[in-house]
Amino acid sequence: MKKTSIKSRLALALWIGCIFTAVWLVFSVVITWCTAKTMDRYLEKENGQIASNIINAAQLQRLANDPKIQEDTKDYWIWDGVNSDWLNNSFGGGLLRHTNHDPQTAVVLYDGEGNLLEKNENAFYVRYITEENWYNQESDMDYDGVAKTLYDPSWITKTEVSVIQRTDWIAMRFTGTLENGFLKASKIEYIRDSEFRSLSASRYPDGSYERHQRIQDMEQRYGLTWETLMVSSYDAKDQQVYYTLSGDASLYTPGDSLVIDNVHYNDLMDYVLSIQDVSAYNDYYQNKQGNLMDTLITDSWMVHREEKGEFIPAYQVVAAVRYSPLEIAVDSLLYVYIGLFLLLMCCAALLWWVLVRNLLSPVEAFNEAAEQSWGVLHNKQGYESQWYEVQQFRDNYYKTRTEIGKGKDELSRVTAALQYAQEAEINRRQMTSHIAHELKTPIAIIHSYAEGLKEHIAEDKRDKYIDVILSEVERTDNMVLEMLDLSRLEAGKVKLSRDDFSLIALTKSIFEKLEMVVQAKELQVAFSFPKEFIITADEGRIAQVIENFATNAIKYSPVGGHIQVQIGTSRRGTTFRIENDSEPLSEEALSKVWDTFYRTDEARSGGGTGLGLAIAKNIIELHGGKCSVCNTKTGVAFTFTI
Repeated sequence: MKKTSIKSRLALALWIGCIFTAVWLVFSVVITWCTAKTMDRYLEKENGQIASNIINAAQLQRLANDPKIQEDTKDYWIWDGVNSDWLNNSFGGGLLRHTNHDPQTAVVLYDGEGNLLEKNENAFYVRYITEENWYNQESDMDYDGVAKTLYDPSWITKTEVSVIQRTDWIAMRFTGTLENGFLKASKIEYIRDSEFRSLSASRYPDGSYERHQRIQDMEQRYGLTWETLMVSSYDAKDQQVYYTLSGDASLYTPGDSLVIDNVHYNDLMDYVLSIQDVSAYNDYYQNKQGNLMDTLITDSWMVHREEKGEFIPAYQVVAAVRYSPLEIAVDSLLYVYIGLFLLLMCCAALLWWVLVRNLLSPVEAFNEAAEQSWGVLHNKQGYESQWYEVQQFRDNYYKTRTEIGKGKDELSRVTAALQYAQEAEINRRQMTSHIAHELKTPIAIIHSYAEGLKEHIAEDKRDKYIDVILSEVERTDNMVLEMLDLSRLEAGKVKLSRDDFSLIALTKSIFEKLEMVVQAKELQVAFSFPKEFIITADEGRIAQVIENFATNAIKYSPVGGHIQVQIGTSRRGTTFRIENDSEPLSEEALSKVWDTFYRTDEARSGGGTGLGLAIAKNIIELHGGKCSVCNTKTGVAFTFTI
């Protein structure tokens, strides 16, 4: 039963788990698809203006119409617009900031004649300060020029990449050479912005000193250190140290290869650079292709300058954004998947518990009770279920149990009656056999001696024959009287008298009558009596019991043996015990000694009817008492308590 129960519960758990897992998968697929579709429409709308946003960030319209802007400022604005990390941070209106999905972006800026001016790549674009001016300048706004520093992402550890992505720096120090606006660095160091702000808040609460002055003071007084951002393989003589307090960094991810119109491109930038013919585009061009797995948006915008009433192309921005709405949806819905899975598993566990409690446990309880011969439901689960079907099952179980119980009772009654009839028949046959056996000997003696008298054989022994016949007749008469007495006792037709008498005196008087027999066998009788006390019982019947016990004890005691007679009182009543020396009785004899006509083998040669102990037992039981027999160390003890 237990093994079956475990299998049933496990199978139920597996089925429910599989069903709810399937539901979770279906829900996840539907939610992911709907989210991906919504994300695709939203991102298409947001990134459809990427070229226009770059134009605004680089201030290209102003640069096209204002020739007075300095070259270094012009270069910085262009680089900042094309390479600034706003491309990734603002992609999708910030929708992807909380995901692990990085879109691939490629931006190329051409002049009006189609010449390449700038493209987004891995670089720093900074307003630098020479080492000499770093320690001498007065304002943080002063700088010596602008420079662009290219780098290889492999030079930067994963830990330091976060510094660039989060712009977690307040100052940088470059070691390298500067030529034509390009700074080739062999080493780049930085001051962490969070550490600088922490020291500034505690050491300069009033905001005194410029930033560069505080950095210098912290280096000398408080142990502020420059942390290494990257070390390149560039090695040149006459390297100088340059500082910067402002600038931008760009991390360009080439991305995977792609195929467009059956043409293979190494990466997104390769595709954007392949668009050479700027005149092929109008002032504005946009194209979207792909699917939810891989979407590509290409956007181009022309910036014009006005000369003598005519609009002449000044700049052309070509940008492409590649992303996967499905991957973005999966990434953004990660916690939704987990939450939905946990919720469904909780629902599955609750459903499993409800089914076990209201269905499986009651069935187990019914089966267990049925295996135990349709017994009472000891398992409380058989009662607690509120399901209608289970309640009906329980009611039908008890109806069936009642019917089976009635059938069992009737069967038990019939079996008991049959057994009683069989025992009665056996007892009747045994009684008939015992009576025939007991009457056979005296009748045979009477018959033989009567024939002798009739034939006048041994006339000189006539009186002896007559005495033998009379003795056997008397013995037979006594046996018949005892059988009648036993029959009346077993039928409950004997009325006991209520006499007040001394059990001790009665016992002594009986042994006085048997004194001659005791002396003949040289027996030693010992009495152990309490103080004189009176009992209420049928004195004649109790005397009959004591005399039977006494004659048996004398009869079966060896010559010179001992007999001990004890009388005592207790909470159970008055106890009479007589013990005599003899061989111990067998287990069969101990169990049958109270049966009618039962005599041990040793007793068969000693005469007697075999009814005395049966009569004694019935007399004591009529008094509400009990008889017992047991073997002792030296013999056998008979006891009755009333």
